[in-house]
Amino acid sequence: MGQDSTTGQVSPFRTGFLIKNSILQAVQNIEFVNERLSYVTIRTRWGNTVLINVYAPTEVDIDTDKDIFYDELERLSDQIPK
Repeated sequence: MGQDSTTGQVSPFRTGFLIKNSILQAVQNIEFVNERLSYVTIRTRWGNTVLINVYAPTEVDIDTDKDIFYDELERLSDQIPK
């Protein structure tokens, strides 16, 4: 659990982005897929750039949790235009 620095509310998400004010207008989309996966789409002069942020399970986590995480990551990766 994290805490939102602007509202003080507790958030179940474990990923996030720090975005510099000078590029804030270039942000097209920020999506929190689940507590472990999020992505941001930024407009650049070469086209849109997608940055994926992950909080991956560790070696000690349950194998089914790791399988679910990597399946979701692959599904997200497949959705992003190449």
